[in-house]
Amino acid sequence: MAVSLVVEDLVAAAAQVENGDSDQSQDQCHCTLERVKTAIVLMGPEEIKILISEGVAAQAQCEFCGRKYEVEINELKKLLIRSEKS
Repeated sequence: MAVSLVVEDLVAAAAQVENGDSDQSQDQCHCTLERVKTAIVLMGPEEIKILISEGVAAQAQCEFCGRKYEVEINELKKLLIRSEKS
C-alpha cells in the first residue's frame, strides 16, 4: 500500500526532527496518534481519498520506537474534511 508508506515516512520524519536523532527507545519517543493524523492531513485531500477508497484503516508504524497506529475509515473521513479546509 504506497499511501500508507507515505504516512509512515511522514511520521518518522516528524519524530526525527523533534527528537534530533533516530536512536530513541519507546519510552523516549514522542510519536502519537495525533501526529499520525496530522501527517495524514498534510498528505492532502487526494491522497486521503485514496486511503478511504481502499476500504481499510490506514496503518503506520514509528520507525524509531516501533509503535503501531491505525486510523479507521470514519476518522479518515474527518481528516479529509480537515485537509480540505487547510
